[in-house]
Amino acid sequence: MNEDARGDKFINFEQDSKAMVYLYEDFVRNFYRKELPESRVYRENIYWNAEGEDLDYLPIMQTDISIEMYDRKIIMDTKYYQNATSSRFNNEKLISGNLYQLHAYLSNFINKDKKDLTGVLLYPTVDKDLDLYYKILGSKVKVCTVDLNQDWRKIHQRLLSIVA
Repeated sequence: MNEDARGDKFINFEQDSKAMVYLYEDFVRNFYRKELPESRVYRENIYWNAEGEDLDYLPIMQTDISIEMYDRKIIMDTKYYQNATSSRFNNEKLISGNLYQLHAYLSNFINKDKKDLTGVLLYPTVDKDLDLYYKILGSKVKVCTVDLNQDWRKIHQRLLSIVA
């Protein structure tokens, strides 16, 4: 395998940011699918809790990962970015668009089964680890990172701890 024009080609995912986004999302979803066999792990469409004309104009909300357990549900959005925070005037803040997106999922989700619902934003660790917890308008929200540049056992442990 090589990257030149001869022989078989090897795709360099690191140079294709879109491919890395999907690779990261698929890795995390498949990890939970394998490691949580008694849970349902899938992508899910969430419909707007809206009334009015022409609701078809509203964009589709599709989770990266939904995990249904016996009494809990986790809606997880994976983000493969250079940084999990942005900095303005030397103040680090979470990326607001990501938080708004997760909040839209949580606030429009119709919890028919009355399961304990948590939203998770999951980033790869770049310069520091995050393990934040909030309650936003009644919704539980976690913002976490996982260091992919460490021993597999630690990655495995970390991913399981996020949904524990």
